[in-house]
Amino acid sequence: MTRRSPKPVRGWTRVPEYSLLDTGATVRVAAARVAAQGGKRLRHPTYDETFIICEGHYDFRLGEKLLKLGSGDVVFIPRGTPHGFVSTGPEFGRQIIISSPGGIFDSMIAEVTMLDTGSPTRNASEEAKAIAANYGLEFLPT
Repeated sequence: MTRRSPKPVRGWTRVPEYSLLDTGATVRVAAARVAAQGGKRLRHPTYDETFIICEGHYDFRLGEKLLKLGSGDVVFIPRGTPHGFVSTGPEFGRQIIISSPGGIFDSMIAEVTMLDTGSPTRNASEEAKAIAANYGLEFLPT
């Protein structure tokens, strides 16, 4: 197994990731601390995700279903399924996210974080969306 250091990504706190080198399969494990906020709906055809809710309350949209999730709930998102969530509690939420195969999301984030927006507070949304599209990530209307 390999271990990489955590690196914060806008509202997400990442934990070390582990790659299963002996089988050739990779899994990405990340932890997120999420403030009460609205979320984007998206779809990605190249990896599955599992969300484990550790703390907080969420309205989680999975396809056309609306799920009310709280601590201890788990939701699996097959690749290609539209999904998104909103943290609905006044408190911060915490999640563990498992992606399989791993590495795709990380490669995209590595490219996006290299964008020079000219300001630490200005988002590079159009350029970031173009990079995301190169990885098959599609942002959907909410």
